[in-house]
Amino acid sequence: MKNRLFIKLPEAATDALFWGVWSQDQQQWLEQGELLAVDLVSLAERSAKCDTIAIAPIGQVAYRRVTTPAKQLKQIQRAVPYMLEDQIANPVDQLHFAYGKRNKQGEIDVFWVTHEIMQQWQEWFEQAEVTVDAVVAMQSLLKGADDTTEIILDEAMALVNPLDGSPWSCQRDLLPELWKLDQADDEESLDTVRVFHVGELENYWQSQEQVIAQPLTAQELLETLALGYSRETVNLLQQQYTPKRESNIPWKKYRSLAYLMGATLVVYLGYQGSRYYALSEELAVLEQQGK
Repeated sequence: MKNRLFIKLPEAATDALFWGVWSQDQQQWLEQGELLAVDLVSLAERSAKCDTIAIAPIGQVAYRRVTTPAKQLKQIQRAVPYMLEDQIANPVDQLHFAYGKRNKQGEIDVFWVTHEIMQQWQEWFEQAEVTVDAVVAMQSLLKGADDTTEIILDEAMALVNPLDGSPWSCQRDLLPELWKLDQADDEESLDTVRVFHVGELENYWQSQEQVIAQPLTAQELLETLALGYSRETVNLLQQQYTPKRESNIPWKKYRSLAYLMGATLVVYLGYQGSRYYALSEELAVLEQQGK
């Protein structure tokens, strides 16, 4: 089987990204490393020989599971973004959406990212001549928690994987406050929580009796995510992503005005044509009278 090159993209362009070549046959890493985005060109040869999967950072991709009566992809693409309009910070036309498969209950996984971010990643790959087969969100690589909530603390971001299968994320330093509010709403909840952390564990989590903490290196986290990938994982590049063209935006904005001006022009030309015909008739009559 073809090897897979995993590239874990950074939250910020100046941060290091981690990569590894995973052997499908041997089920182990053949190579691993870290580099900056400006040095991605060093992975060009490897990407040509492998299935290349880029893992989008937690903070750049949002996720919701929604229920929709729409069944065909085109219907879903038209309806779902506006169903989520009240839950997203950016205007819909500034976002790129990707969709999972709709289940029998009408539920569908929806991921979205700004066109600005997608274009930045695309520029990195194109400039480095790295061929990417899929861009996937970290949320989509988590296996369902079996018996308790799991939390991944990765650099500056936190990813919470609850038992109900609806992962959510926030800034790492904000999670303790959000967690306190959540526990205050459910005072009887004393369930064990597993916390996997890259770097030092915050004092808040160390002081919680129900927390089982486990340190992770960045490469160990990459392996956890790589093992969660499959052909069914939602690809943000589905239907071949194309950048949002700015030239289309003013046209959409002023389309009604353009139609109005066009209609006015047609009426004006019609009026002028009728005037010309009337004047021509009058001129003919005057010439006849003169003779």
